[in-house]
Amino acid sequence: MTFDCDHQTTYSRDELRTRIVHIGCGAFHRGHQAVYNDICNDLEPEDLWGIAEISLRGSTSIAQDLRDQEMSFCVLETSAHGSETRLIRTVTGATDIAHEGYGRVEEWFAQPELSIISLTVTEKGYCVHPSTGELNLDHPDITHDLLNPQQPKSAIGLIAKAICTRYDLALTGISVLSCDNMPENGDVLKAAVMGLLLKVNPEVANWAKSNVSFPSTMVDRIVPAMTEHSHQQLKALVGADDKCGVVGESFKQWVIEDNFVAGRPNWQLAGASLVSDVVPYEEMKLRLLNGSHTFLAIVGSLMGLQSVSQAVVHPELKPALLTLMHTQKRSLNPKLNIDSYISALITRFENPNIEHLLKQIATDSSQKIPVRLIAPMKKLREMNQSIEPQLFLLAAWVKFVERYANEGLADPKSDVLSELVPSLQANESICQRVLVASGFFELDDPIFSDLLPSIESWYNQIQERGVSTALNSLSSKSLHTKGMQ
Repeated sequence: MTFDCDHQTTYSRDELRTRIVHIGCGAFHRGHQAVYNDICNDLEPEDLWGIAEISLRGSTSIAQDLRDQEMSFCVLETSAHGSETRLIRTVTGATDIAHEGYGRVEEWFAQPELSIISLTVTEKGYCVHPSTGELNLDHPDITHDLLNPQQPKSAIGLIAKAICTRYDLALTGISVLSCDNMPENGDVLKAAVMGLLLKVNPEVANWAKSNVSFPSTMVDRIVPAMTEHSHQQLKALVGADDKCGVVGESFKQWVIEDNFVAGRPNWQLAGASLVSDVVPYEEMKLRLLNGSHTFLAIVGSLMGLQSVSQAVVHPELKPALLTLMHTQKRSLNPKLNIDSYISALITRFENPNIEHLLKQIATDSSQKIPVRLIAPMKKLREMNQSIEPQLFLLAAWVKFVERYANEGLADPKSDVLSELVPSLQANESICQRVLVASGFFELDDPIFSDLLPSIESWYNQIQERGVSTALNSLSSKSLHTKGMQ
């Protein structure tokens, strides 16, 4: 299949070897890591790195579509000032475990030149307890993988299988690279994988301590799920129907902890940053970009808004968003150029060519809110700083659950929350019940007891006066608080 793109690399695909296996071949991976890898290959054709793609759940036909398109696809990179297309040629293979089994996967895991396993499976794919970061041994997929380590269902089980394969065949170790939006994602991944290995094969777990690394990363590029409109837009630009193509913003950033045991591509040639400590960059991105996205998704949905670009220019919502961002800013490393980052984020959010739906962003919010908003809120509270925007968001989340629970929330806590709302008694605090059921607080947490009256106050304002009026109150209150500091 031929695509007519503005940018196309020229390295020899015949010389590509599978040196990276990626789990979770979603839109973000195709529009981010695969782009960096493709550019890097073109700039260093004597050291080519191919990526084999694993679809774990089989919910889409992406593996077959990639094979049908000879492992190539297009990325439309767009900003408010224009767009350009890029052909990506770095993929060497693709498989869908749910429908095709483990044959190709086992072949890739056993290749001597394999150096990296990377993954994008979202927060819930790590199967850890949010409060402790430890592997949840009661998670259904982990329970299955403990009994069936050769046919794992989880990404964690699949990585454990890969490490066992390397050990059994006396091959070199590997680096396992998380590309998901989580603080210290490498540490989270390490805890999960090592926790499973210790149960499945302690001998391999001991070997992995010195032969497997788990670098942390910070990834940043807005790559929404494809819509029919974006699909047709891409087709018109590249001259053919691309079932694997994606549309993303022109901006991209990748900060990687330089901790690899078996080599890596020189991704810095394509603009990535290799650093010794990713944490400050992770926190800035998670709290400002991702935290803002969650705020827009929950509050904007309550207001009937559909997309980020629509929500960020709303006259009541934008001032409240800026209030949140500048509050979150105080929890970050002051050595970073945070004001410049905030300004750039607003420009990115306003990009009318990116159709980033609030409904998509709101998915799995019970997993996202603790990391993106509650963690900085607790830090700010210790610093005696204002936390009104975060308290407002928690109240808005309660209202969001109340409004959409019966429609089926796209959230791991959906069953619990949908049963809770209709069963509430007249004298019960809906805020208390929903926030505890969401996993945000323990019922006897003294911090929660301290915060609950303020959360209930914001909930009552939203309930009685409407979201727009409550947002105006938030912006006004925060301005007054800022003036008093």
